[in-house]
Amino acid sequence: MKFNEFLVAGMSTFLDDQPEALAAYTAYWQLAADPVLWEKIKARERFLKDRWLDRAEAYAEGRAEGLKQAGVDPVRIAEITGLSLLDIERLG
Repeated sequence: MKFNEFLVAGMSTFLDDQPEALAAYTAYWQLAADPVLWEKIKARERFLKDRWLDRAEAYAEGRAEGLKQAGVDPVRIAEITGLSLLDIERLG
């Protein structure tokens, strides 16, 4: 018996009265057992995380541009947005 199968078998005693939770737990370990599929899932997670970080950075840059146009001190803009002073200087 593989370690994953052992865990599923052990958890089934705890999850007998919760079939949805047992099905989810079993499906998770089936996915984790397939290295190709697991890598595809991890790649998708990395893509979504990178996309979210790009949006967060774009939001911070847009906010910094607005603050810069309003005449706010660059040091204060850096504190508010988390951008570096060099990044703020590069903004239009």
